Amino acid sequence: MSFSFAHPLLGPDSPIGEADQALIAGLMIEEENPPQSSRRWTAAGARLALDHLPGQIAEIFGGDGPMLDPALRRTFRKAYLVGTGAALAAAQGLRPLFEEMLAGTSCEPIDSTDFSYYARQAISADCLVIVFAAVEEPWRSLEATLAARALGAFTLVLTASDHARYDQYGQFIWRMAPPVDPIAAPSLLLAMAYRLGLALGQLNGVAASRLAQLRAALDAIPRQLGSALITTDADSAFACEVQAAEHIVVAGNGAARAAAAANAHWIGAAIGRPVSLCGLEALGDIPSSPSVATLAIVPNGLSVRRAQLVLERRQGDGPMALVVADNSPLRAIDASAIFLLPAMIERLSTLVYLSVGQRIAVALLERRQP
Repeated sequence: MSFSFAHPLLGPDSPIGEADQALIAGLMIEEENPPQSSRRWTAAGARLALDHLPGQIAEIFGGDGPMLDPALRRTFRKAYLVGTGAALAAAQGLRPLFEEMLAGTSCEPIDSTDFSYYARQAISADCLVIVFAAVEEPWRSLEATLAARALGAFTLVLTASDHARYDQYGQFIWRMAPPVDPIAAPSLLLAMAYRLGLALGQLNGVAASRLAQLRAALDAIPRQLGSALITTDADSAFACEVQAAEHIVVAGNGAARAAAAANAHWIGAAIGRPVSLCGLEALGDIPSSPSVATLAIVPNGLSVRRAQLVLERRQGDGPMALVVADNSPLRAIDASAIFLLPAMIERLSTLVYLSVGQRIAVALLERRQP
């Protein structure tokens, strides 16, 4: 019995129009016949992208920020934070910020394909959809954008790519040039999202004192990031231990889940092996073993106590590195490496707390590409 894939957005029952269906059909052909590319991750490309990153973040935070439609000054039933791959990793760390800036509206991070195919029955004109698109081919994110628009949702698109196709869709588009290397893409998307979040907060009546506090925190991030991206001997030492480990686990909760997801992706790409991603609770359920290398990302906040309970029970593991605030009680835990970063407002910490995984990924690439 043969299987035939019926695209849920194509056909007479589709919520989208014929022109947009034709676009999706064309994108499917592109996906089936991808261009031959010789591009691969390189240590030099990743290092160059990270060297440029603090300056790019400063540019995003400078100026007046995005000019939003006054129609966004309203209550939405639900908001969806949509992305694929690195963009989804960024979206996963934004829920706390956007729920605050949207006056308590529930926000759900969701994969682009899951949104387009399975969530559309729940989408209507009282929903807000924010699509995050990184440097991947635009197929999945465009599909989600078309579906959101057709279903009547107010649709915003943030993209760090050179695909102009996004410009004709959504009520608001903020597009930046792509980074030199994909390793910087989630950082750029997070910076754009932070600015967008504060603009939404201003529209929705968030207290001026709170917005001023968050804005001051944003202004400090380029400097904090510049310091956090400085390489150390501990980067290459832990990279060596990671490469020798049989199993690699990256863990984080809350806003740090985005940093953990991106770090797992980069480390896996650098060593050419799968890397497990989990929350702190799931980490506690994994049997201790000397063959497991662990990277736990725990900025100050509600996750600190949970991390204490879990990490103190994992002394039978192999190499373990912690990414924590410089005033965190987790500094006292016996670990192979402790990477200290500034204490920050937790919901704005992901962009800086990504940096250690970026450094470790570069160190791994340098070991493979001397």
